[in-house]
Amino acid sequence: KELEVKEIPEILEADKESYLSRAIDSSHLSHPELTQKGQDKDVFFYLFENVFRGEQKDIKERQRYYLKYVLEVAKNTQGEIFLDAGCGRGEFLELLQENNIPYLGIEINEFETNFLKQKGLNVKNSDILEYLSNTNKNLMGISCFQVIEHLDITYLKKFIELAYKRIAEHGIIILESVNPHCPFALSRFYVDLTHIRPYPPETIKFLLEWYGFREVKIIFSAPVAENIRSRELCMNYQDYAVIGKKI
Repeated sequence: KELEVKEIPEILEADKESYLSRAIDSSHLSHPELTQKGQDKDVFFYLFENVFRGEQKDIKERQRYYLKYVLEVAKNTQGEIFLDAGCGRGEFLELLQENNIPYLGIEINEFETNFLKQKGLNVKNSDILEYLSNTNKNLMGISCFQVIEHLDITYLKKFIELAYKRIAEHGIIILESVNPHCPFALSRFYVDLTHIRPYPPETIKFLLEWYGFREVKIIFSAPVAENIRSRELCMNYQDYAVIGKKI
C-alpha cells in the first residue's frame, strides 16, 4: 500500500526589515555617533524603545488621558512638583511642560537623560529609590509608565512606600503597566529582556491600598484589534493603570 503523501504546510517568513536600522532612522543618532558609543547599554535600550515601545507621538497621545488627574491635583495639593519616575523618552514630561505643571523626570538611563536635557526638559539621572530617599520636596504626585514590570517585588514595595511618604496630601500616584490578563500583550512581554515579571492590576491595587493610598481604581487602555477580542473585557486591553490618592 502506498503511503499517503501529505503536503508540507506553508512556512511563515518573519519580518525581513532591520529593527536596528528602523530604530536609528527614528532617532536623532547617526551611524558615526553609534560607532563612537560602541556597545553602550543605555544607547541599546533607547534604540530598542524606538522599535518596540511605539511611536512617541502615539504614546504621548495615549498618556494625555492622565493629564486630567494631574491638573485636578495641581489645584488641590500643596505639592511643589509632579514627578515622572522612569520618564524614558519624555512623552509625559512634554505634556506636563505644555500644561505649565511644575515637574521633574527621573531616569536611570544616562543617555536618555542627556537627550531630554538637550530638548529643554527638566530631568535628573538617578535611581528612583535613591531620589525618593534623599529628596525633601513635597510631590503633587508620581507617574510611572511601563516601569514596574522591570522591578522585583522588594524594590516595588519600597518604591510605593516611599512614594506615599513623599506625595503631599490630596496628591496621586499613577502606575501604568502591561496587562497580563490580555493574551496578546502577555505573548509579547518578554520581547523586552529587562522585564522581570508582569504584575496583575489587582495586585498593584492591593499594594497601593496596603501602603495607604485610597480611592484606588484600575483603568484599562490600548485595546487589541476587534478580530481577537474576548468576551472578558479585561482581556481586550494591552495596558492598565492603577491610580490612587493620598487622602
